[in-house]
Amino acid sequence: MVKLNLGSGPWKAEGFLNVDIINHPNVDIVHNLNEVPWPFEDESVGHVHAKNILEHLDDLVLTMEEIWRILIPGGTTEIVVPYYNCTGAFRDPTHKQFFTEHTFDYFSVNRSLSHYNYYSKCRFEVVGITLHPVRRFLRELPRGFLLLLAHNFCLIHAITFLLHKPDHETT
Repeated sequence: MVKLNLGSGPWKAEGFLNVDIINHPNVDIVHNLNEVPWPFEDESVGHVHAKNILEHLDDLVLTMEEIWRILIPGGTTEIVVPYYNCTGAFRDPTHKQFFTEHTFDYFSVNRSLSHYNYYSKCRFEVVGITLHPVRRFLRELPRGFLLLLAHNFCLIHAITFLLHKPDHETT
């Protein structure tokens, strides 16, 4: 199974094809992810890992459509991004996108969210959302309470999404 590590930079993820815009010895495929189509066949990748890269790209909808295009049915993508109101989200002048726990509702198979997902035809199952609080003790708070506080204070520095491409077409 082909696994991609998008935006790898100089850090090599073993067992993955490492993709980055920088030509570095640890990068297997040099490609600007803002340029589509990406150099992968339709439905040729089993897993996409995208850690701290989506916030740097120009068009999130187009990026998600490329991930959808290259993933095999049943494939997964793990996305790690800064949380929208964390200082890390804003201090980097190369960040172009901001993410909340609801960002991927716009690409969801969940019919109750269908009023959000008309921007794109790609549909993922949101399998998991993991919040990464700035302090370890905050992990003990109930999720709803942590989110309530996080929307008013910078308590979450990053968020991880695990998305699954269904084995069948969704309408």
